[in-house]
Amino acid sequence: MNFLKDENIFKLFLQELTNQLRYEFLSQNLDTHTYIKRLEYLKHILKHNSYNQNKKLIIEDLMLNYED
Repeated sequence: MNFLKDENIFKLFLQELTNQLRYEFLSQNLDTHTYIKRLEYLKHILKHNSYNQNKKLIIEDLMLNYED
């Protein structure tokens, strides 16, 4: 959970999630609707990351979002 404390590592983590999401979509493991929904969510987090101080809640929300 050290990545929750370091802003740069957390941002890299979110970017890696974006890359994996793209890979899943290109591998045809995700439908277009799910891909777009998750991608928009990650972009939103990246854009507003500096305003969100509770990274633990963001991670929990990501986990719930990816379970769908």
